[in-house]
Amino acid sequence: MSCTYRDHQIINQWLECQPSALTRSCYERDANRLLAHTGKPLARIGLGDLQRFAQTLIAAGLAPISRARTIAAIKSLFGFCRRIGYVRANPALELPLPRYENCLAERVLSEDDVQSLLTAEVEPRDRILLSLLYFAGLRVSEACNLRWRNLHARGDAGRVTVFGKNGRTRAIPVPRAVWSELTGMRSVADAIERSMEACTTHS
Repeated sequence: MSCTYRDHQIINQWLECQPSALTRSCYERDANRLLAHTGKPLARIGLGDLQRFAQTLIAAGLAPISRARTIAAIKSLFGFCRRIGYVRANPALELPLPRYENCLAERVLSEDDVQSLLTAEVEPRDRILLSLLYFAGLRVSEACNLRWRNLHARGDAGRVTVFGKNGRTRAIPVPRAVWSELTGMRSVADAIERSMEACTTHS
């Protein structure tokens, strides 16, 4: 018996609870992978099915961190199903997360490396973006989602408001030097926009 229409509704409700589009996309893929493997509706999936599914991830050559993320998604799905009463018991409770080595510290740049990046001959926009990432401690995804409306003056410096991981909103002070470059770039951007509007009006 394959996944039911009601299962898809429940999965969609679960996905809507996730804070980011990237998380929703990954979790949807993980859920579909599980359903394709088991060929069962959610209410009939047991611990043995989940253990066999975990083994297929190893056989597929997924890295431990990728397997851990997939299993975490499945545990989240069944936790949601249990909370809303869609399943009588949570079979994923006893499903262990794969252990993996945390290599994050190995990917952190030294201060000298950061200074080299900031002083390199790059486009002004890229240099300002690198400065903002470094001094404000932003994630790349947070920086990519920034808009001018997220910048607020604060004396001779400023503040940036970001909507980040797990739905958290943070207000982060921006040093005066970086703020000065940002506002200078905004003035240039506004001037270009006005010029384009003027050309459109007279064409």
